[in-house]
Amino acid sequence: QIGDDIFGTTGDPVNLKTQMGACSFDQLNIIPGTTNNGTPFPTPGVIEVTIPVSLTNTDRYTVHNAVTAAVNAQLGFSLPGPYQQVMYVLEKCYVSCGWAAYAYINSWMS
Repeated sequence: QIGDDIFGTTGDPVNLKTQMGACSFDQLNIIPGTTNNGTPFPTPGVIEVTIPVSLTNTDRYTVHNAVTAAVNAQLGFSLPGPYQQVMYVLEKCYVSCGWAAYAYINSWMS
């Protein structure tokens, strides 16, 4: 579902890729990343990881660091690596939920 919502990989016609393209007059093209050897991920552009911390009683920074470490280990390089943008998606907010989403200014990570 995440890959379809972002890239339209299974036919969703209204997704992040199409809407950012439309808003930028096709100057911004969002494409799924590939593995470090160039092969696509099982779900194009999506990496799923398990982290060794609880989502229900851990602050977002600890969760973020755990996700980053798990992705780096799975990819075999440190983010951002070859990617210009990286999006972290959690199923929902559990601790200190004063936000629906957040991003960093002038950063590869959101």
